[in-house]
This record gives sequence, structure tokens and C-alpha cells, in this order.
Amino acid sequence: MEIYIIISVVFFIGVLVFVAIRFSKIDKRKNEQMLSTVAQDLGATLQLGNWKTQPVILGEMRETPFVITFRVVQSGNAQVTYLELRTPFSSPDIQVSVKKHGGGAKLLEKVGLSRHVETGDSAFDSEVLVKGKPEGKVQALAYDYGFKNVALHLTKRGYSIEVKPPSAVATKAYNRKKDLVSQVLREDIEALLGLVRLCR
Repeated sequence: MEIYIIISVVFFIGVLVFVAIRFSKIDKRKNEQMLSTVAQDLGATLQLGNWKTQPVILGEMRETPFVITFRVVQSGNAQVTYLELRTPFSSPDIQVSVKKHGGGAKLLEKVGLSRHVETGDSAFDSEVLVKGKPEGKVQALAYDYGFKNVALHLTKRGYSIEVKPPSAVATKAYNRKKDLVSQVLREDIEALLGLVRLCR
């Protein structure tokens, strides 16, 4: 009787493993098809690989190159995939960091451990955290309406942005349904390129 139980358990585990592998292959094919469609819509080139070697989309928009990568990070028992938009940035005169203004940043400010640029626009300042150096240049940049517009767009989409040589990088936790859409990615790339142009 025990042998039948053991055989049944082994068979059941085998079926589960087979189903998991099958769904994984179907999901991988679906991802590859979606990536290929997005790359084609953006007039870009897709370099596939598994998610640990970063599928990469290489393209150009408004005569400026961009790269879209997907990076998998192990976080405890879970894996988190990050979407990164990257474009060259060579100006040594300024460094800018733009993030969503969260509770942790507000607490650090209250105890004097963090400083950010105030624009005088309370609606913007409560949503977006702008830091950088030299502070005078970053302050002037943060007052610019165009800068505020693209910074709000990117932070509302969940991106954190770092602009410093050799590149500007916008990073967010990846959500396939919301992020792997050609029009959405086009708007995100245009916003990042617009922000970088203002930083030059």
C-alpha cells in the first residue's frame, strides 16, 4: 500500500513540474512576441536572451539613442524585474536625481538628514523629490515648467531617474501589462529624452 502512495506522490510531483515548465515556455514565447512587437513599433532592434542576460531593445528617437533593458533581481524568496530606460548623457557640469516623494524622504527631511530642491510649487514639491549638484543649476532646472512636466510624467509612472555621465537612467519595477505597450514606452522614452535635453 505504501508503495502505491509513494508512486502516486512522485507521479503527481512529476505532473506539476511538467505543467510548470510548459507554462514557463508559453509565457516566455508570449514575452518574446510582445518584445518583438514593441521593438518593431518603436523602430528599434530587439536582442533577445533569457531575462538574466537582459533582453535589450536598442533604438533612436529624435536622433538620440536609447536602450530598454529588463533586469531581474533576487529579493529574498522572490524575483523582481526592473525596466530600465537609458540614454547617453555627457555633461560633467550637472547631476540630477528625480524620485517620487515618499514617506521615507519626508521623515529624513524632518530630522535634517536629507535635502532636496524646493521649487516653490507646493503641488510639484509634494509629489517629486529633486536632488543634485551643483545646487544652483539644479534649482534653476527644477523651476522650469518643461522639466516639471516630464519629471511628473516619469515619477507618476513609477520611475526613479538618475542623470549623470555617462548616461541618464530611468528605472521602475516592471509590470508587463502596463509597461510592455508601445505607446506607453514611447511616451516614457520621450519624457526621459526631454528631461535629459533640459539638463544639458
